[in-house]
Amino acid sequence: FFAGEQEMLMGRIRKPDEIIEKISAVSAKDIQCVAEEIFRADRLNAVLLGPFEQKEEEGFKKLLSL
Repeated sequence: FFAGEQEMLMGRIRKPDEIIEKISAVSAKDIQCVAEEIFRADRLNAVLLGPFEQKEEEGFKKLLSL
């Protein structure tokens, strides 16, 4: 499946060495930059599924606020 997907999307099949080289080239700074772009306070969403009692609502609000 993986090879077929590569062939269809990229027109060729990457060798394992190529894939490992690309992964190894990713730095902690690269990951930090992507994380900062994705996990922004103005983009955060949460869902709280119950049942829960009304008296627990304030505790949830406090827990989920930034």
